[in-house]
Amino acid sequence: MFVFFWLSCLVAIFSLMTYLFPWWYVFELSISFAPYIVLINFFFLLYWIGKRITKLAWFTEKRKRIVLLLIVIHTLLVVIFGYAVFSFYTVDETITQYTVENRSGTTILFANMYKDNVNYTGLVDVVEDNNPDIVLFVEFAEHHDENIRSFLTERYPYVNRTTRSALYIGSMVFSRYPVEQFDLAFERGQRRYGYVRVESPNPYYLYLVHTSAPVSPLFYRMRNDQLLNFAADMHEQDSTREEWIPVIVMWDFNVTPWSPLYSSFHDILGNEYINITRYADVLFSWSLHWFSFLQAHIDHIWMKWVFPSSFKKLTIPGSDHDGYIFTVP
Repeated sequence: MFVFFWLSCLVAIFSLMTYLFPWWYVFELSISFAPYIVLINFFFLLYWIGKRITKLAWFTEKRKRIVLLLIVIHTLLVVIFGYAVFSFYTVDETITQYTVENRSGTTILFANMYKDNVNYTGLVDVVEDNNPDIVLFVEFAEHHDENIRSFLTERYPYVNRTTRSALYIGSMVFSRYPVEQFDLAFERGQRRYGYVRVESPNPYYLYLVHTSAPVSPLFYRMRNDQLLNFAADMHEQDSTREEWIPVIVMWDFNVTPWSPLYSSFHDILGNEYINITRYADVLFSWSLHWFSFLQAHIDHIWMKWVFPSSFKKLTIPGSDHDGYIFTVP
């Protein structure tokens, strides 16, 4: 009983701090797991309601009042974080107006394949079974180059690699259609994305983004800087692109929809960019390798002036991320 009492107090305090100070490093990480915050607070809410019904006969009056306060706090936290989670997946159906009927479509597969993924057969099978027109991988390492690149280049004659990290990992585009690389002159490691135009039957501008994982305060600041740089570049590039050619941004964002950074970035991009992952069963897109119960929604696909005619999540063998496959008109 007393262990649960103190655990409940700690959960309530930590959850409140996450809500009040979401820009602090620890709490920004915490808010990434907002669905878990909802579940844990809901558990303690039910627990204390049950104890109130039994009158908490062995508690002092002071502790009974604290328990009543905990019930109120847990209720508020369930409502606040629950609204944040479920409102993200409450979508505007009118947005499908961007779908163009009677127009040939291009099928695109996007995934973070995971740099240490050695399930080469599984990766080949995913591509072969889904047969997309364009394949985009992030965390494409040298051993992937050695083991599956020949399979991919046989089927996709147009290849583009963007190495923006100081490490050996690259972002790859394999396409059946010509790819034009926009050679952006910036220092490696600062802007973590590739930017190409694909000359499919209907052309598209494609961004392939992979920001740093916030595994430490240093990498947290690096990720934030990379996103701010990307937002600034997007503004500049939006003004130079041909009007009404669709833009598709695919990325391992390393930010969840409940982060204040996500909200700030969405405000910068504007409402013309739609996060398509809201429209599918993709509550989570990443799971921790050694503890798969811990999951988060950190992979996103944004589209401008187009909406997919089909969209689904894929299991990527050997990866800690799910992939996506979709068809755009």
